[in-house]
Amino acid sequence: MSPPKETTMFASELKAHPTDHDKIQNLAEESSTSENQSSNTNGTTTMSTTTESSAETTATVTTEQGTTTPPPCVKPTAVNELKVLNTSSSSITLSWTAPVVSCEIQMYRINYTGYILWGIQSEVNGLTDTINSTEPNVEYTVTDLQPYAYYNFSVVFVTEAGESEPASVDGKTEQAAPSEPRKVTAVSNSSRTIQVSWTPPEQENGVLLNYSISWINDFENRSESVGDTEYIITSLEPCVDYFINVKAQTSAGYGPPGHATATTQTDVPPEVTDLIGTNVTSTSIALSWSRPDTECDITGYNVSYYGEILWGDGGWDNDSRSVNGSQEYVEIDGLTPYTQYTITVVASTEAGPGMPSDLIITTDEAYPSEVRNLMANSTSPTEVFVSWEIPEEENGILSDYLITWDDGSGDNQSAEVNTTSFLIEGLIPCVLYNITVKAQTGAGYGEESYIDATTDSDVPPEVTDLIGTNVTSTTIALSWSTPDTECDITGYSVSYYGEILWGDGNWVNGSRSVNGSQEYVEIVGLTPYTQYSITVVASTEAGPGMPSDLIITTDEAYPSEVRNLMANSTNSTEIFVSWEIPEEENGILGDYLITWDDGSGDNQSAEVNTTSFLIEGLFPCVLYNITVKAQTGAGYGEESYIDATTDSDVPPEVTDLIDTNVTSTSIALSWSTPDTECDITGYNVSYYGKLLWGNGSWVNGSCSVNSSEESYVITDLIPYTEYTITVVASTAVGPGKPSEPLVTRTLESHPSEVRNLMANSTSATEIFVSWEVPEEENGILGDYLITWRNESGDNQSAEVNDTSFLIGGMMQEMQELIACVLYDITVKAQTGAGYGEESYTNETTETEVPPEVTDLTCTNATNTSISLSWSRPATYCVITNYSVSYYGEILWGNRSWENRSVPVNGDEEYVEIDGLTPYTEYTITVVAWTEEGPGSSSKLVNSTQEAHPSEVRNLTAISSGPKEVFVSWEVPEEENGILGDYLITWVNFQGLGEEG
Repeated sequence: MSPPKETTMFASELKAHPTDHDKIQNLAEESSTSENQSSNTNGTTTMSTTTESSAETTATVTTEQGTTTPPPCVKPTAVNELKVLNTSSSSITLSWTAPVVSCEIQMYRINYTGYILWGIQSEVNGLTDTINSTEPNVEYTVTDLQPYAYYNFSVVFVTEAGESEPASVDGKTEQAAPSEPRKVTAVSNSSRTIQVSWTPPEQENGVLLNYSISWINDFENRSESVGDTEYIITSLEPCVDYFINVKAQTSAGYGPPGHATATTQTDVPPEVTDLIGTNVTSTSIALSWSRPDTECDITGYNVSYYGEILWGDGGWDNDSRSVNGSQEYVEIDGLTPYTQYTITVVASTEAGPGMPSDLIITTDEAYPSEVRNLMANSTSPTEVFVSWEIPEEENGILSDYLITWDDGSGDNQSAEVNTTSFLIEGLIPCVLYNITVKAQTGAGYGEESYIDATTDSDVPPEVTDLIGTNVTSTTIALSWSTPDTECDITGYSVSYYGEILWGDGNWVNGSRSVNGSQEYVEIVGLTPYTQYSITVVASTEAGPGMPSDLIITTDEAYPSEVRNLMANSTNSTEIFVSWEIPEEENGILGDYLITWDDGSGDNQSAEVNTTSFLIEGLFPCVLYNITVKAQTGAGYGEESYIDATTDSDVPPEVTDLIDTNVTSTSIALSWSTPDTECDITGYNVSYYGKLLWGNGSWVNGSCSVNSSEESYVITDLIPYTEYTITVVASTAVGPGKPSEPLVTRTLESHPSEVRNLMANSTSATEIFVSWEVPEEENGILGDYLITWRNESGDNQSAEVNDTSFLIGGMMQEMQELIACVLYDITVKAQTGAGYGEESYTNETTETEVPPEVTDLTCTNATNTSISLSWSRPATYCVITNYSVSYYGEILWGNRSWENRSVPVNGDEEYVEIDGLTPYTEYTITVVAWTEEGPGSSSKLVNSTQEAHPSEVRNLTAISSGPKEVFVSWEVPEEENGILGDYLITWVNFQGLGEEG
């Protein structure tokens, strides 16, 4: 927008410089108000100034061509009917009407001062409100006033002739609620009082009537109305936190509260309550109580006690305990049983101990301690006299004593007596008795005292229950019962003699000593099948007792091995065996058992009553193990051993030839050894086969196998080939017959890699791939798997039954290829065994025209430059460069246009366009380029900022009278934005300066 061709300036209230006040005053006295006019036929701006006696400078301006005229209106009079319509605590609404004037009212100005009626009654500095209204009837609310204050309002209005005379009116604002009282403090003077003080609110906002003070704790909320600025709160509880509010009141109501907190002081606590004994034993009393009824912290409890012992000679027991203030229980231990205690509990705070609480409790009776000086003396083989003294610690009222005696058999006996001695009668001689004595109170029997006593010894009778518990051919185990006596047995004597019942017959004898604590013996080293007479005699310290007898015959035993065993093969199916009778028969000899075994576990045997035997029907080439053993009533004895072997023979054919595992390159075979006992020296495996793929050629081979193996794996075979296999066994005589042929085929295998893999890009989204079949098919070829992936790892694949494939193209189910991307391409063939090795190549798709740049933004704009940034187009192709072009409309002057372009390197995503025109709206276009050419454009509209205008042109100043200078100028050549006001300043040679 262009500025107007003529510029008008009206200068009113041009103030004189304070340092030249006298000089201005003299000029005012010499001059009267006058109006000067000047004209300019060139149509430029004019201005005239007149100095009045008030030291104010005014200016009148005309815009007509070549003429100067006086203002069209005169100075107006004051507004009419100025009055106060409404009041509040912070506002007063005025109304007035304007007089009839000959020119338009430009604005109203309200000046007002005030006087606050509360506090120190200060004045309110003069303030001014300006109302941009041209209406003759006006209502206006002056806001942000002080509550309860007198105000004087002066209203003037302004026309082209200047300000009117002022009209005045007085008003008073209403009272408001006061602000919070200040410096609220609360101090506790005792455990029951708090003194509160404060100062009046900073904003009283009216006449203060009174104060409301309230105090709050967890239990109560109370308040009082007071007329002073301090107050003592009474009848409070000790150690309580009180929250105190103080608020002031005017006729408008209470204001916000001021706050303080205080805690009443500590007091001595009252007595504890509910003091009881929760558990009483003979040595402890558990107490519990309730905390004293106080809010003060209990620092601790003192528990003291004294007690009178109620047994023995009596006596006193006393002590005290300290308990933590957070604890309302204690267990007093280490007390004396059956004692009457008086217990006192006193609570303490920081102020000291409180009142005591008492409780009387008697501890329970306890078990008495053990009796003292227990003695026991045997007075005869059947009596023991026992005596003792009372316990040292009775722990209650003593009643009976319990005396017990035990002979070790578990048959305890006892008696209760009320004296300190007792005669035990009816005891058994030679018995050790365990005797105990314990005292009794109301709590029960106490600890027992212990002593032993033993009766005299006696001569033992004969042993009883003499039996043979176990009889073998060489041992007899005997057992018996100890003689019926409690006296110690010092030992036993065992003697025997026997007649041998086989061979020539003979006599044997012997004896054994046995420890007195033992009631058994095993006689070893006896002769088998012999009749023995056995005698057992017990002894004590008094000597041997009566004998006990027993007759027992030892069992027959196994005979020893036969002697001089011999075995000779008479032909390939017979062996003659002979031997002599055992050296130790050990009983009545019966048959001989001869056994022979070929090592297969198929044993054969014969029982004979002679000392030779011919074994018939044997197998050739077999090593036989031959044993012979004699027999008695106990069974067969030890065996004698000898070996013999039959002659060799030619082997038959192997059997059970099968394939146990078949792969693509191997066949695992197994077979059964020929049915012969002769040694196999080895096997020969031969085979031939026909390929089932390609041109179907033939292959053959053979191999030798160790004689100890019945299996073999033929390796290095050709996949998917049908083989015929035979196996022949050999012995030392030579090879046998071949086995039945086995026909089997190897499995398919993975094919080798495809040959001559090639890839050619046909467009930005297509690659043509071709190849040849694998050199080694290794089975029936199926589909080919072609895969392609880019650097981001986005894999895709397809199965095809041809040797070429177009990636991209019409494949709707797959993603299109991306321009300018290097793709890794693999192809692998498939048989029934799966995919083979893959062949690899790569190819890059062709270049495309790029899409538009994104995120085009203005990062900075000045009055001569615009900085841009953008994001690279979404393409993998190389950006060769960016083209940044722009055109702009100048928003000032004649609104002309300008345009140009800026090249940007392809690896940069920003540019600063400089040399621009200030305050111009630019449309900027950014286009990315690849080798294929430019892509789509992105646009942005942004404006440069305004700049400082150049200097005004053709500035002239012409004196139009003794006190006036007419100044004119033309608009700047470079406006650089929307022109606002002009600033004109003037200075005389005496240093007096003005501006307007």
